[in-house]
Amino acid sequence: MADEERFLLSSETTGADLAQNCLTYLKENTSKFESQTTVELIRAIKASSGDFRFDFSERDWARLADAALAIGSGALDRVTRRLTIQGAAKGWSTDFDYRPLAAQIHALAGPARKIRNAVAHRAKCTRAVLKVQDLENAVGFGHELANMRFSTADEVRHWQKQSFYLFEKEGTVNSRFHLMYQKEWQNFCDEYNSLNFEITTYSTEGLQSIIEKYLLGLTHEASKFSLRWDSVTKSNSTPNPLSRNLISNITYDFKRKADQFTISIRIPDMNQSNYNSISIDLMELIELKTGLRHVDAMRGGKDPDLLNIDVYGAYTMNHIRLALSEIEKYFQQKYPSGSK
Repeated sequence: MADEERFLLSSETTGADLAQNCLTYLKENTSKFESQTTVELIRAIKASSGDFRFDFSERDWARLADAALAIGSGALDRVTRRLTIQGAAKGWSTDFDYRPLAAQIHALAGPARKIRNAVAHRAKCTRAVLKVQDLENAVGFGHELANMRFSTADEVRHWQKQSFYLFEKEGTVNSRFHLMYQKEWQNFCDEYNSLNFEITTYSTEGLQSIIEKYLLGLTHEASKFSLRWDSVTKSNSTPNPLSRNLISNITYDFKRKADQFTISIRIPDMNQSNYNSISIDLMELIELKTGLRHVDAMRGGKDPDLLNIDVYGAYTMNHIRLALSEIEKYFQQKYPSGSK
């Protein structure tokens, strides 16, 4: 960290000043490392794809990486949906099963998800320790500590110990987790102190060290995978006449207000599974293609075949035309079975 970026102590520095600077440092660095993780994951996916040439935009890549970084039971479904939407936009094969490819990408992204988890966990624990010194809500010893003055590095270290003592006494987190919070807080403090006060005992568990450790794992994973995209891009040369017949039965209705427009889509024999997948697909597709946000999907009340797509906020007629055009392409390329 350059000298001008260091936190300069003075005789007027309070605990609240230190807490705020710690939070600022934390926010800037977690944001930086999250962005770096996305960039490195995109690089790994490309490296694992051999000589295949993509025409994805930067936004396409960011959305795919974000899907691969998702955590939880629905993560693989999210990658599959993202590939399906981006494939449809590129005119790729409409009958391709994207799930095996999605599973490979999701597995490849494992070390990158560990980075996101580790950084988010460090931030969560640090914010919890500092929360009780928020001047707007601080009471008792928290208010006292926030108003104390600390002008040397040794005094800052004392403030850090007192901050964790206060966190323990507040009891906002179950005591069985205190050791875990203490470890994360200490690692954060070691890194913060080293960068700000030139203390030589620097923790090897700082955020930068976390990034470096798991990026090695990501590079190793990328070398093991050989993602095959070729079959995805082959056009489907045998249109399904049954699908064309079903598509012809889909009808549209429109409503517009000053800050909202609705596209009502009647889909014959739409079952719940179809509704779930179509809703998510269309919300993501409209966001991707129009740049509009705040898109909702809702079933049409007593009419089980009606799907309402509501878009809120400022819009133009070109937005509506583009959204409708993309919806029509979606149903031409991917239509549900229609079976109940």
